[in-house]
Amino acid sequence: MSDFQSFRAAVINGRDLQEQIILAIDSAIVDGLDIEEGIASLAMSLGYTFTLEEMSEYVHSVSLEGAS
Repeated sequence: MSDFQSFRAAVINGRDLQEQIILAIDSAIVDGLDIEEGIASLAMSLGYTFTLEEMSEYVHSVSLEGAS
């Protein structure tokens, strides 16, 4: 399992981490930053190592699934 998938699983299973994600998204919006960058920064601060590209690919693939 990639570090991104490990982070994703931790978010799905952890209420505290879900709240941190919401705060990261809110902060990114207020600061005019990319939401993915905010989430990636949070993940890195928690010791997860994955690239922004890995996360973007996942987000893009999920977006495409939702559009069909």
